[in-house]
Amino acid sequence: MDITMLPFVKGTEVAITQGNNSPYSHYGKATYAFDFSLGTQDEGTQLVAAASGTVAMVKEDSFDSECGGEAYAAKGNYLVIRHDDGFCDLYLHLVHSSASEFGLSVGAPVRRGQPIARLGKTGYTNCRAHLHFQRQYCGPTYWQQSVPLAFADVPGDGVPKEGQHYVSGNEPDQPASLKEALQTAAAAQAGNLLLPAGALLATAQQHNLGTPLSPLSRLTATDGRQYFCQVFELDTLYVHIAVAGSSTDWDDIRRMGPLLAQNPNDDWGLALWRFTFANAGVEYRPAWASHQYALGQLSTRPLGAPLGGGTSNGIHILNIGGRRYEAEVYARETLYWAPPNWGDIQRLSEL
Repeated sequence: MDITMLPFVKGTEVAITQGNNSPYSHYGKATYAFDFSLGTQDEGTQLVAAASGTVAMVKEDSFDSECGGEAYAAKGNYLVIRHDDGFCDLYLHLVHSSASEFGLSVGAPVRRGQPIARLGKTGYTNCRAHLHFQRQYCGPTYWQQSVPLAFADVPGDGVPKEGQHYVSGNEPDQPASLKEALQTAAAAQAGNLLLPAGALLATAQQHNLGTPLSPLSRLTATDGRQYFCQVFELDTLYVHIAVAGSSTDWDDIRRMGPLLAQNPNDDWGLALWRFTFANAGVEYRPAWASHQYALGQLSTRPLGAPLGGGTSNGIHILNIGGRRYEAEVYARETLYWAPPNWGDIQRLSEL
């Protein structure tokens, strides 16, 4: 087995709020466990794999609202990663659906330093967000006897001590082949490692939607429903995140374009439209003729996602032959016009 490092992105400072052999809850099967905390802002912090392995178990259907005492222990979300030496790592108290956010399901290979989930407060936490981490024997359930563990990026004997702070040195493990290195490099452009369960990426490839332009993100609709969303060159995809007690239906991935083409006033569609613009650093402004033009073209000749840039809110200023032009760049097309005729929108492909 390769070396083990703290399960946080390199450079992250973490505190040990509970160490080995603690009388509060780290005894018995949890004798060699560690509780990691980043303070008041730690919920939702991205976790990375402490060591390479294979996903053995996932539970991610609980929400934080019931975080309480020992009676809620069974409600904790967790991820168990099995290693070649026969031991497993347990990541406990995770955010709802956060393993799915990074494309992880049972059987998925994981490399050290790879994003795997988000720190939360589900289960037996007394509503204090933290990561309970332990190396343990592998067994039929997530809760097994822990074993002593040292981290390569912890000074001294490698065993984190309660009350102390440490800085993660966790870097992604080196790929085993050129093919794996190329796949990882290509997927990193989207901020999302190429994982077997990358359902949105697979759907985008199926529909020839081009390169991903954003990482997988969460959006909340006006009715409170949550979605995973991702911007691609030619459309934005979304899938409803399942509520507690059920699983996200990765076969029900949908597209923003057809939704808005059918009804350009659809509230959820417009939320996705604004999200698509915001990903390019642009604020969608309904009063702008160019933004209305782009919205109106979705049913006939879509422009693709905005790419931003320019001098102000995605606008590029051009001075040609003593005349001023303004332009917006999209993945499939570039629009231009000559102020003050903002409504006279032209396409570069027709010039």
